Amino acid sequence: SSLADSEERRQGAQMLLQLAQRPGFPAEHLIQAAQALYSSSLADSEEERQSAQILLQLAQRPDFSAEHLIQAAQALYSSSPADSEERRQGTQILLQLVQRPDLSAKHLIQAAQALYWSSLADSEERRQGAQMLLQLAQRPDFPAEHLIQAVEALYLSSPRDSEERQQATQLLWQLTQDSRITADQRLYIVTIPLAQWSASYLDKALSVRSLFTLLPVEEVENYLVKHWETKLLMDVQPVEIPYIADIVKQEILPSLVRNSLYSILSRSVPQFSKIPTINNISTS
Repeated sequence: SSLADSEERRQGAQMLLQLAQRPGFPAEHLIQAAQALYSSSLADSEEERQSAQILLQLAQRPDFSAEHLIQAAQALYSSSPADSEERRQGTQILLQLVQRPDLSAKHLIQAAQALYWSSLADSEERRQGAQMLLQLAQRPDFPAEHLIQAVEALYLSSPRDSEERQQATQLLWQLTQDSRITADQRLYIVTIPLAQWSASYLDKALSVRSLFTLLPVEEVENYLVKHWETKLLMDVQPVEIPYIADIVKQEILPSLVRNSLYSILSRSVPQFSKIPTINNISTS
């Protein structure tokens, strides 16, 4: 009954309040419990208010690691209604975290990515999250591993046709030319568009071409079978059709990949007359 459910939520809120006061209780369990209670509470109820308050406190606990602070702030944001004060508070905490000079590269990237994801489209917070990821991806003092993490975070977080995705794509291909990047890291970088369903077909074509320079020819087909994202965008723009054709014409291509791309080309026949002239396919 609704009365029984309400009583259970009230008791859950009380238990959570008690657990939050216990210094030795695992942080991730506290965050998960508070988020579960917050998400299941009735709107404007006392349980909702208490669990939101606990998440807000957890996101500012001085004894929490940066990772747990980020998790709590994300939980507060993702569980809160749009345009709510709680969502705004979660975003503000993430914004404060990305400005902390004591955070490690890994946690800075996590916080910046969380800020980007947790902010409304076209908001100042999202712009700041993207700007922070861009800055991190170009830090001269960062090891290659962290540069790759920052670029990948921006690439995977940003919408397909956004300016942020374009900037991430440019940085992605620049990294493949960086002398600090090892062969394994270079292979990891070119795999990012292959494994991302929303990557542009230009990026996928460049990645396929790059595989032939990074792997023995006989290994390329199996590598594509393992890493190619089978979910693809079916409705493509005319400008992308030549890039799909460039992938299809590769002699060593798994039948699964070739057939799915042929299907897209077949659907795109009415757009063939609108294809612009493309001189070549390059990373420049």
